[in-house]
Amino acid sequence: MNVKTHTDSTYRRRTKAEQAEVTREAIVKAARKLFATRGYANTAAEDLMKKVGLTRGALYHHFGDKEGLFRAVADDVRHEVRDKIAAAIAEPDDAWEHLRCGCEAFLRACLARDVQQIFILDCPAVLGWEPDHKDDECTQLLRTGIEHAVESGAIESLPVESLTYMVLGALIQAALAIARAKDQQKALRETITTVTSMLEGLRRRPADERSHK
Repeated sequence: MNVKTHTDSTYRRRTKAEQAEVTREAIVKAARKLFATRGYANTAAEDLMKKVGLTRGALYHHFGDKEGLFRAVADDVRHEVRDKIAAAIAEPDDAWEHLRCGCEAFLRACLARDVQQIFILDCPAVLGWEPDHKDDECTQLLRTGIEHAVESGAIESLPVESLTYMVLGALIQAALAIARAKDQQKALRETITTVTSMLEGLRRRPADERSHK
């Protein structure tokens, strides 16, 4: 009897937790559409509650406040970008090409309207970049790619951490420029060409070539 009661109680707790997670995901999905369309500043908590069909208490129970909800939405977008980068770098064996494909995948992912508004335009203003950079999955992928390229000799032996943030900064600024461009497809093509050229400059040259510089 005690075993059955314990099992039933555990099942109820698990079911309740699963239901809460489903509700949370539905809120994030609906909020993502609003934040992408209106931007963070122009999206009121009342708009979110009306869209999702929740009370203020329920909204705050799951996320704390509007900023907490935006953070959850931003994480959702970030994970999506990370997955696209991971898919792009799964094929290349060459360390330099691996790095180039990852950078290009990031830029292409940032062409999407919701990614631009939430991840590129609003995140720096609302949450800031610095607190999340160390543990951000996209940054980790970039750091790993650069570390592999340095260790394999594909690019010059430079401090990995410094190079990671320099390339990251260039990518973020490039994504901002693309988001603000009138012709975003053209801006994307030009940016990919420029980033590729920048990475070419990091390639490790043969010793005899370096000696003649």
